Amino acid sequence: MSGKKKKKKNSYDSFYPIGKSLIYGGNKHLILEKKINCNFPLRFFHGLKDDVVPIKYSYLLSKTLIAKDSLIMLQNEGDHSLSSKKDLKRIGGELISLIKNLS
Repeated sequence: MSGKKKKKKNSYDSFYPIGKSLIYGGNKHLILEKKINCNFPLRFFHGLKDDVVPIKYSYLLSKTLIAKDSLIMLQNEGDHSLSSKKDLKRIGGELISLIKNLS
């Protein structure tokens, strides 16, 4: 991959560019085998129709980032973008709830 970028097709009639720096940067920052304590609430939203990122990664991330208040929130009809009105309403509602609880 010297200087050249590979292309991985995505769901948006386009491609993700994958270059050497992305691979090396990703390997440098691997976290899934670590434990990281977080002193804030965590919410993991995952669409069950996500064909890009398997749901196992939401579970693995929730076991890596440790918080007293942590939830995995599954979106039945959600895809990778979680951009439908229903998805955005749920995400927005959860953000509002978290902000209100800070007060």
